[in-house]
Amino acid sequence: MAKGAKEVLVEGGIPNSAITCLYGLNFMKDSLKQFLEYDDSDEELAYYIRMNAEWNEESFIKMQQLVRKVMEDYSDEDYYYKPFVYYCVEIIRIIIGTISHEAFCSGRWPEGFTRESYRDFLDERIEQLKLIQKDFIRTL
Repeated sequence: MAKGAKEVLVEGGIPNSAITCLYGLNFMKDSLKQFLEYDDSDEELAYYIRMNAEWNEESFIKMQQLVRKVMEDYSDEDYYYKPFVYYCVEIIRIIIGTISHEAFCSGRWPEGFTRESYRDFLDERIEQLKLIQKDFIRTL
């Protein structure tokens, strides 16, 4: 803490700087902060799919960009933040599993698609998701 600065106490009398240090907010790069905000939002892809039972291309693109930016920003680091690792390994696996089921596109599909073309579209997204996972594993 800077000389002469006053420590701000938060609930329970814990210094604000201890909270910041505990969660590593001072040490997080902007890309990771943006990813964590996305991960905690209603637009996060796995959450969106689970709640709406449909694909969200905008969310997919945003997730892809954020994950790749974090990997790029942390490429010279010895570690990743645990929630990011969990997302890249487990949440992407869950997304793949969910959209792989035939039932995911059996009842309805977006306008402009047939059932077969929507399945092909989802298969392409599955390959892209697998590539993200492979690229993440290669950075370890």
